[in-house]
Amino acid sequence: MRWFIIRFLLFAAPLLLLLAGMECALRRIPNNYAYTDAQLMQHGAAIQVLVLGNSHAYNGVDPESLGVRAYNAANISQDHRLDRALLERYIDGLPDLKYIVLPVSYASIGSRIEDSQEAWRTKNYVLYMGLPKFARSTEDRFELLNGEKKYVVRRLWKHWARGHDDLSCGPHGGAPGQVRPNLDMEASGATSAKRHTKGTAGAYEENNMELERIIRLAQQRNVRVLLFAPPAYSTYRTKLDPQQLALSRSIPEMLINATGNATYLDLMADPRFVLSDFANSDHLNATGRAKLTRILSSQLTMQSGMGVDASSDSTHVTRPALEP
Repeated sequence: MRWFIIRFLLFAAPLLLLLAGMECALRRIPNNYAYTDAQLMQHGAAIQVLVLGNSHAYNGVDPESLGVRAYNAANISQDHRLDRALLERYIDGLPDLKYIVLPVSYASIGSRIEDSQEAWRTKNYVLYMGLPKFARSTEDRFELLNGEKKYVVRRLWKHWARGHDDLSCGPHGGAPGQVRPNLDMEASGATSAKRHTKGTAGAYEENNMELERIIRLAQQRNVRVLLFAPPAYSTYRTKLDPQQLALSRSIPEMLINATGNATYLDLMADPRFVLSDFANSDHLNATGRAKLTRILSSQLTMQSGMGVDASSDSTHVTRPALEP
């Protein structure tokens, strides 16, 4: 038996070394998550505004055009539990932080990343952003266990042979949505609305608690929070479940009234956003991104320490007259 074990180890050793080498090589490919973690850990002292949230903030907010030193740490399918965990990780290294910007929407209020089509992204927070407690299984701890093997090999080849990487965000995080030629906005609206509708299975209470924890933590540091419902095109808005839509609005409104440290802008049906501003039915393109960023920048100037007294405990809700 002993001889068998020795022979097995001798046989397996080259394979194990190969797999270990591939895992290390995969982790060395630059990506948005590792880049953001490094930027916030190394340059946090320069940041005044931190943007968190899902793809609506990742695509919709340009940190370089907010008029202050900002970083967009949002990412695709990033839920409010991850927003809170990331804020806890970085806030001690953000001594000059004045404002947190965060979308609270129909899409975010009931979502959990592990229940989405993007559940595989959990491993990025575990491996690159210092959040090992979010690992649900062994798959979340290894790059090699995520994706088809041919895809993994292709990633290695593209990086180590051709110099390509997985970094798609800008220098200060975030990236504009890409326009899709001949996109069917009716179909896009129906598909996205269905994907975002959670019904009774939604994590509404959990996300409500996470949002409150974010606001309370910010309040302890004299940091204000700007919550906003991102713009969406009519073909998306008309497909939404009325109860979930009402909940997505009532939760942030109750939070700002309870905490006195936040502002809420409901921009979902804002008439300033027209068809040419959208990459698809619920994401903005570069033009829409610039428009949304100007609106948020104006709000920051009015409400934050960059324009008025940040210690003010006034609350504010803005919602355009036009409803979905």
